[in-house]
Amino acid sequence: MKPGWNLISLPLKPLDTDPGVILSSIDGKYSSVRAYNPDTGWSVYAPGKSINLYKMDTGVGYWIKMDRQGTLDIQGTELVSTAITLIGGKWNLVGYNSLDPKNAKDCMSNVEGDINSVWSYDPDTGWSTHIPYKLSNVKAMKPGCGYWMEVDRDCIWDVNAGTSAFSMRSDVYMDKPDGGF
Repeated sequence: MKPGWNLISLPLKPLDTDPGVILSSIDGKYSSVRAYNPDTGWSVYAPGKSINLYKMDTGVGYWIKMDRQGTLDIQGTELVSTAITLIGGKWNLVGYNSLDPKNAKDCMSNVEGDINSVWSYDPDTGWSTHIPYKLSNVKAMKPGCGYWMEVDRDCIWDVNAGTSAFSMRSDVYMDKPDGGF
């Protein structure tokens, strides 16, 4: 990761969800980690103290403020579920739940009719966006990247679902490991 803000996700199910453990390979190189939940707002972790971000897990996008360049080494296991709950009418900061990069249009096909826009960020090139039927420079979705997604209604995004129909969200985050975020 480069100095400045980096938008990432965890491509593996971490062995330990404690932010201090997950971020240990970049100790002294970052100053802040932020996650966003559309129902509760921002959660923040700063080195050595958790303000209100107590765990990091798959399916969530994270902004990491790097003070110096560093490599985040994630210790974990391959994901069992590739499904992520998206909250309708709000922005969702999500991770990419697959170890395989995919064409953006293909991996969003099960929620294509509900997507208003998808945004990604790269410190070298800046913002990229996907607005269905209008504009898209998000060509591929990649492991370790985070994404802002806005959808019309609550749904489940599954990067491996292909063209199957979406399913409605339940009130419990059952598709997220350990009860979700």
